[in-house]
Amino acid sequence: MGREELLRKNILIVSMLILILLAAPIAAVKHVAAKSTPGATSSQAEKGNDDILYLRRDTYNNLTTTAPNQNTSATITVNPQPGNRPNSVVVRWVNETVVPSGCKWSISAGNYNFTFWISRTHWKINVTVTFNFGYINAAGQSVEIVSGTRAKIQPPEDMVVKYNITVVGSNAIIDSGSRLFIDVNITVDGGPSGQKAFFYYDGTSQPTQIITPPISQVVPEFPFGAVFLPPALLSAYFILKRRIARFRA
Repeated sequence: MGREELLRKNILIVSMLILILLAAPIAAVKHVAAKSTPGATSSQAEKGNDDILYLRRDTYNNLTTTAPNQNTSATITVNPQPGNRPNSVVVRWVNETVVPSGCKWSISAGNYNFTFWISRTHWKINVTVTFNFGYINAAGQSVEIVSGTRAKIQPPEDMVVKYNITVVGSNAIIDSGSRLFIDVNITVDGGPSGQKAFFYYDGTSQPTQIITPPISQVVPEFPFGAVFLPPALLSAYFILKRRIARFRA
């Protein structure tokens, strides 16, 4: 094997080493991004790629990507009493998945679409639904991301009807130790005493849910392996330089 051919082979080997070292941090970022969907602590508490979160009822209210499997929906009943109108109920659903330590979640700017079902027992009853979506931080404080209201809902008497609230939210960053939540406020006014309104959820025919913009785990800008990249590249450079000088001597 001649000197020139051996030199070319050495240059090729060192060049491939440099390319591998350059590609490693990029591959690490892509790998983490592919695995960025937050892991679940239970079947009732996972964040899915489709970004649909259902309002469920297990041992307590859960906000989860697991679709309802109950034939009959759970209900929240609002019953106005004389001298106490309007009458309101506020209920919270919480996702058990916690943002991992040292990480953050990012929610892109975009539309939030909240879908729910309502019925009433009297045609004079008005129902107003307000939702607040956000997260509970590590200190236990509730931080709102978006909220929306649909006022004076009047479904046909004794019929279950689907409604939507769509609002636009800005990009949000959620710190480690936080959990997603949604509060729903159902307010009733009007109608004779003893009449009722119902809010339905956790049923296959009434899967109350919120669709959010994409939620992803924020990947550190420089993966741990990138710390070793500069010295490795310098070493490869000097190896190549010495070999070229040796063959030209």
